[in-house]
Amino acid sequence: MNDGMLIDKTIQDHLEKIPIYLTKENKTFQSIIDQALGMMNISSIAEDNIRDDLQHTSILIYKMQILSMYHLLWTSYWQSGLGQLIKQTSEQQQQQNYVVYSMNISFWPKEIKQNIDTSTSSMDLVCYHRQELERQLRQIQIEWNEKVNHFSGYNLKVEQLLKDYIIQNLYEFQKEIEHKIKLVTYDYQIEAIKQEFNRQNSTEYQKKPMKQLWRKRDEKGAREQESKLPH
Repeated sequence: MNDGMLIDKTIQDHLEKIPIYLTKENKTFQSIIDQALGMMNISSIAEDNIRDDLQHTSILIYKMQILSMYHLLWTSYWQSGLGQLIKQTSEQQQQQNYVVYSMNISFWPKEIKQNIDTSTSSMDLVCYHRQELERQLRQIQIEWNEKVNHFSGYNLKVEQLLKDYIIQNLYEFQKEIEHKIKLVTYDYQIEAIKQEFNRQNSTEYQKKPMKQLWRKRDEKGAREQESKLPH
């Protein structure tokens, strides 16, 4: 299944490029490093090496955050394809009129269908990405554990300081991922309603306004994709 398959380039770019806010040239980051050094009992002789170690540790924390967020997104794709994206509570299931359409349809988002070819299925692509994200996350976690376990002076306060700084800088990216997941859920619900509408043997006259609505939705999605392309 995974022969010749590569992880999405956007994800790989995020992992390979060190963000500006984690570089030695960034004054705000250096201020955070100074605060961390103040929390650690180290000699001034070892300060330069400790600065390098703190930067390396910060980059590992950043990568773990990125991988976790992308895993949430690809899990939503996977759940959509399996028909498990929306789960009803027992109370909702008891309310006969709560949902007028099936919630367990199998529907692959357009983001997935646009990236497959004749030799790759949607399930193959999604499963590969989930597994690869999990593999890389485990690998980074092992590297991070080895780093901090042999890091003299490193403590929970230092870790929280670095993590808070990174999460603050990832706020916009986190919102972007959350927005994408909401769109997956929205498209899933629309598709479920569409399938139920067709199942009810509606007349062509009744179907016409719904088809117009779905066409507008697809056109809007196409415009959003075009707006993201580099100019």
